[in-house]
Amino acid sequence: MESSLRCKALIRGCGLELTEGRLPTLHTSTALFRFKLGEAIRGDAETLELLGNFVEELLSDHDNISLYLDPVVLATGEDDNDNAPSSSGLAHFGSGQSESLVRLMLGVDALQPRIISILLEKFPEFIGNEGAHGSAGTTQPSVKILRQLRWLDYVIDSAGLTEKLIETLGYVTPEMQSEIISALPDIISDSDSTGVSV
Repeated sequence: MESSLRCKALIRGCGLELTEGRLPTLHTSTALFRFKLGEAIRGDAETLELLGNFVEELLSDHDNISLYLDPVVLATGEDDNDNAPSSSGLAHFGSGQSESLVRLMLGVDALQPRIISILLEKFPEFIGNEGAHGSAGTTQPSVKILRQLRWLDYVIDSAGLTEKLIETLGYVTPEMQSEIISALPDIISDSDSTGVSV
């Protein structure tokens, strides 16, 4: 519990507010959040480990996983002092900076390998089990997880990520195979593309 509070305080200090049962609220730019978080964990293996465990804990809650895979709420400066910003001070989904909590953390070099590992561990948990977690008109969690990995500015270990995604092709549904295959060109770096033949 103490480590969760410490991680929430760290994330809040970097500009992202986590409120149970609600989408996270970003009170700064995505670039500044990533920079501050990267600086806060630079050279601090204990905090890096705690933060990785905290994200894993957040994503282990199947009922609330979409809160961390859906775009965050963007707060304007006028509401930065409130713990619950009013709707008049919010710029919601559709803004140029709207990214999910997971995607924001994927942009922090020190966290990216751990976050990718957590996402790939979660991915099979939703395959074939999505009727209970996704209703008509909503994107299924496995698709949301895959979409977190698309169009990243860079992937530290794109070859490893690609290999793990190709391994999943053997046990996923044909629909998910199509999703993975269509995502691979957006995930694979140009230097790794010659070794991939699907």
